[in-house]
Amino acid sequence: MHDWTLLEIRIDWAASSAVLIVLDEFSLSRSIFFRGLREFSADRREHWGPSSSINEASLDDSSTDGGVSFKVEMQSGGMISISAAAADFDGKPCKPAVGPL
Repeated sequence: MHDWTLLEIRIDWAASSAVLIVLDEFSLSRSIFFRGLREFSADRREHWGPSSSINEASLDDSSTDGGVSFKVEMQSGGMISISAAAADFDGKPCKPAVGPL
């Protein structure tokens, strides 16, 4: 996901879900949908200057209960962290894999 552009983050509090809308390296819209949202945090401070581009992203097992933990480091230096029961990437289930996406 390096150099992909973050367009939007939507959180549906009542439905316990979140979606990240991004543009890939071909400027195609892609989505990551989180079900069973447990935690969300975003640091939008621009430690390294303004940018909407992703530096690095990773999806890992969040705990022994089968959930997922998604972390995004923006090229601005900000961080986004999401913990949820499950995640889908463009409608297909995400399987946690240690390391960058």
